[in-house]
Amino acid sequence: MNGRTFRVRTVLKEHPLVVGFIAALIPLALLLVQQFFWLAELDKASGLAHRAALRSFLSEVGAGVESTYRATAERLLNIPGDWLRPDGLCKIAHYWKTRPRDGVRRLFVVDYRRTATGNFYVYRPETNKIVSSTASDESLAIVLATLPWQRWAKEQRSEREPMLHVNEQDPEHRIVLKPVVDQASHIIGVVGFVIDDSFARDAFLQQVIDKKLASFFPDEVSEALAVTVFDERGRSVVGVAAPTQPMKMSASFPFVLKDWRIGIADRDIEGSRWAAGSVWYDATLVIVLVVVLLCGMGLAFSTARHAMRLSQMKSDFVSNVSHELRTPLCSVRLFAEFLKLGRAKTPEKVIEYGEYIERESRRLSRLIDNILDFSRIESQRKVYRRRPTDIRQVVQSVVQTVDLPLEEVGLSLRAELPDKPGPVVDIDADTIAQALHNLLDNAAKYSKSGGGDIVVRLQPRMDHVVISVQDHGIGIAKDDQAKVFERFHRVSTGLVHDVKGCGLGLSIVEHAARAHGGRVELESELGVGSTFSLWLPTEVDSTHAESSRR
Repeated sequence: MNGRTFRVRTVLKEHPLVVGFIAALIPLALLLVQQFFWLAELDKASGLAHRAALRSFLSEVGAGVESTYRATAERLLNIPGDWLRPDGLCKIAHYWKTRPRDGVRRLFVVDYRRTATGNFYVYRPETNKIVSSTASDESLAIVLATLPWQRWAKEQRSEREPMLHVNEQDPEHRIVLKPVVDQASHIIGVVGFVIDDSFARDAFLQQVIDKKLASFFPDEVSEALAVTVFDERGRSVVGVAAPTQPMKMSASFPFVLKDWRIGIADRDIEGSRWAAGSVWYDATLVIVLVVVLLCGMGLAFSTARHAMRLSQMKSDFVSNVSHELRTPLCSVRLFAEFLKLGRAKTPEKVIEYGEYIERESRRLSRLIDNILDFSRIESQRKVYRRRPTDIRQVVQSVVQTVDLPLEEVGLSLRAELPDKPGPVVDIDADTIAQALHNLLDNAAKYSKSGGGDIVVRLQPRMDHVVISVQDHGIGIAKDDQAKVFERFHRVSTGLVHDVKGCGLGLSIVEHAARAHGGRVELESELGVGSTFSLWLPTEVDSTHAESSRR
């Protein structure tokens, strides 16, 4: 048994590509077998697909009719409120004269500003004038359609965004209208038009149907389809007057002509005609899959190990972040509850609890800043806003911020800075400050507990300025020194949670250094300590600086 296991392992080790090729052929063979079973279900599936296509076709015809009438309404009915006065009616007439009016039988205006019942006007295109409406069935239909707005105008109802409305109570006079509002959004009138049914019957609907048929179905299929439009009385107005096949599917129009229905019938279409295209499609798909799998096999084997390692690192990262977020949140909540319950009996206790909350909040903020910075770097959205900055002042500010927290955990921080201000460096001060924070945080994590010095130095070196952070902690092994700047990588002698952090701090430091045209160097010895040096050029190349700003 052990011999067989050894031989299998040897084959896997010596012939990975052959084994991978065989492993790839097995699912491909299963896929080909599946095609034969799929063909047995093809007729059923193609029928369902055909019905879905018919349903989409009817929906698209309705959408095409709606978009046309909506466009006409928006083109003709966008009338400003200050035009709704006697001397403004000529402006409306001129406006309507210059706009296409296909599908419109009568344009009208109702003015509620002078009388409670409103003044009714209609547009006469032959004279290009707007005149008072005369008694007729059409005028009565307009009056009935505008009754709600007559009441709302009397009540001074507001309508901030006037919408289009359709009234089809009288099938002989279908009306599209839109309220007119003044500057205070009060309704002061209505404009609208009566739809010309003959326009839809004679040409428009047939044009929409032909256009959608050409886009939805191939020629041989569209020839087998019979599309008919029926009016509110069930009479055929477009298409075959008396279709021989029963309607397979029908639908009403969504915006206007809502009581009209469009139906579609088709002769039996051979399942093989529908199946042939799918079979050729599947055969082509299988060939493409084979080629892609074979070409990608080598790349997959070469990157598998790296992907597994990266996956493990990301898994550790998620675990660490969850732990790191939970710890300060629990501390903040605990001491906040102590304060809420009145456990702090003296001012000294209140200050102590407040310091705990403030310290844990700072820790939480730094962690979140690192995660957000890493996200911006990964998505290439990180922007550096450089300006001439006194680097000594940046270092001094960071030292003052972290001095007390380090002292509370038994560590002392010593800063060796030049006596004079400067040098002035073209940097993003916030980014460099965060990088220094990360270096100091890293030094604190790996310093020996119960004591030890952390030294921050700022030294000019020819055309660079060097910020170094030295600790006397556990040090870093030489094998790990090349990896500490990798994302998610953490040096730990035990469990991952033995040392706080999520493995992003040093990666962000290195990215910040490169973005400023500099570098990060590491000197470390196990049991002695580590020194991280951030090198920043004092004269930044303009091309590099400009690209970093982007």
